[in-house]
Amino acid sequence: MSPIGGGIHWQWPKDLPVVKWQGGELLAWRLWDLRRAPDGGLRLVSLTRSTVWDGPVFTADQCPLPFPGCSSGVYALKPGTRLRRSQFDWALGAETWVRGWVALSGQVVEHGFGYRAERAVIRRLRLGVAAHRCYRSPEELARVRDELERRYQCRVKITGVDAVLARGYASPVSLRNVDPGAADLPDPSGSAGRTGEYPYLVITLLAPVYSVRLLLPSGLGREALLALAWSVMDAQERRFRMCLVLDPCAAIYLELDGSQRWTETPPRGGLNLYLDPGKTDYLPS
Repeated sequence: MSPIGGGIHWQWPKDLPVVKWQGGELLAWRLWDLRRAPDGGLRLVSLTRSTVWDGPVFTADQCPLPFPGCSSGVYALKPGTRLRRSQFDWALGAETWVRGWVALSGQVVEHGFGYRAERAVIRRLRLGVAAHRCYRSPEELARVRDELERRYQCRVKITGVDAVLARGYASPVSLRNVDPGAADLPDPSGSAGRTGEYPYLVITLLAPVYSVRLLLPSGLGREALLALAWSVMDAQERRFRMCLVLDPCAAIYLELDGSQRWTETPPRGGLNLYLDPGKTDYLPS
């Protein structure tokens, strides 16, 4: 095991600092979608890239590196962020299917709120509000729990908190199928903000003159989009103010101090760099 800490470095350090933790494992938590695979079974799927977790161990294609904006590796949040900060309230949101704990190993890069790791092993899962909205009866939930426990070889919890929150939503949700491709991103036929495509994330590099705009997946709910936006904010070590633009009259500013603010006036004007999501690697896994 060779974890790396100290956040993101502009230059490769000579001696990589070590992430210090107590006990035998570095534990962190994350969220997944739940989808139906072609074989009829259930699979955990990463929120933004539709990467399928076929078993309890997931190894990234590329090791995380201590460079600005590097999004390789498996991303998970530190235990201290669990449901304590306002920007993490989405973990109990209507769009959350599964959340749980993973043990990180291999090369690990530490960020402000979480880690990026070469490898993650699922240790415990919990069915979220969306799962309770999809599977209404205790018998259905028990079948889902048993199937996930067999596949991912860990305990799966069903709690009353998520069930109570799910009853607050009149409309149920349906389980989606695993996408045939590796990424769950819209076809980048145009650029965010120029062709009316939403949602997108504005990263203000030099206010009010210059910004970067990233087109985000259109199939995510507001809670998941906020989670993604804060992950990008975390990856940039909160150096830049950002704005999540949901539609022409709705946006959420993400401030450097960790607060967020709703507005009906998304940022406009200035010199904007539009990034093609099919050719960039900025989304957390």
